[in-house]
Amino acid sequence: MMGGKGDEGDDLDLMPHGAWKDGLCDCFKFGICHPSLWNACCCPLVLAGQVLTRLHRNWLSIPDESSYKNTTKIMLALTILYVVVCSTLTPKQDQELQVTPEGDYVVVDVGEPSPIWQVVLYHVCGITFALFSIYTVIKARAAVREKYRIPETSCIGMEDCCCAFWCGCCTVAQVTRHTANYEQRRALCCSETGLPKQPPVLVV
Repeated sequence: MMGGKGDEGDDLDLMPHGAWKDGLCDCFKFGICHPSLWNACCCPLVLAGQVLTRLHRNWLSIPDESSYKNTTKIMLALTILYVVVCSTLTPKQDQELQVTPEGDYVVVDVGEPSPIWQVVLYHVCGITFALFSIYTVIKARAAVREKYRIPETSCIGMEDCCCAFWCGCCTVAQVTRHTANYEQRRALCCSETGLPKQPPVLVV
């Protein structure tokens, strides 16, 4: 009979319970070139999506067996959309600092300023994406703590929020390491779970 542990690649129940595997600042534990480290720095929302996928949660961190496999794809799409929209809406630089022949610094008008609606929309998009990223990291960390019964040790009642707000990259990297056995399995940047697919196990 064929059986398996799912595409997550690791049996999550074998991960440590009651405490974190490592510290919040152990981001370089597996080296500077580790895919989870690069994802945490460059695409933390995508990495959080991979963690939520491992936990069978949708993009809002709600347990959902029917759509959890789309979580990482949605996070990637939101990240790409944010980059495209903000690149398009980036306000024009209407002034710049120049140096005169005499060596003085002067501010010179170099063009028409961007319309106010563009400036406002640019900042609204940036703030919205930042808030959603923080929310996602908070929910991912809370989900991992709930599954592995990890108690808060500081800022009781606000630990997930504080970690996500002050060091979101370190936080999402920590929960990623806790939900994967990187000592034995390689990491992937571009997969639903950040891990290779688990081959089926033959059960006799």
